[in-house]
Amino acid sequence: MKVTRCNIMLSATVTIIVLASLFVGGQAGTLAEEKVALDTLFASLGGLSGLWTISTGWNTPGPDPCSYHGVTCSTATSDGLNHVTAVSLPSNGLTGTLPDTAAAWNLVELKRLDLSTNAISGSLPAAIGSLSRLEHLNFGVFPMPT
Repeated sequence: MKVTRCNIMLSATVTIIVLASLFVGGQAGTLAEEKVALDTLFASLGGLSGLWTISTGWNTPGPDPCSYHGVTCSTATSDGLNHVTAVSLPSNGLTGTLPDTAAAWNLVELKRLDLSTNAISGSLPAAIGSLSRLEHLNFGVFPMPT
């Protein structure tokens, strides 16, 4: 087979498409997807009603949730990209039920979730099980979601 410039370009294009699909459709989420997850939590837990004690940065335009109050991002992740790794909102006036949609828990690198001493009610959603890297979960309220 004769190697031509067209064959090389086609091979490079296929390689780029395959690599891009790993990041888009594979395990690695993007900060934009993680922002959607956090904005869903914000809406479900009274943020849109102005109930949060501190809501600096939340539900703002733009793709970067790393400036949200209580959110920590890091590049020390499985893919080396910047991801949300912690959400810490204890005693922050959160009120309501945790969302039960997969999009709300699309935080693939989340290691710490602290929503303690808030008025969260209802059941723990099954979708929270998708947080495969979660090491610390703290609701610290009674009655605790079941």
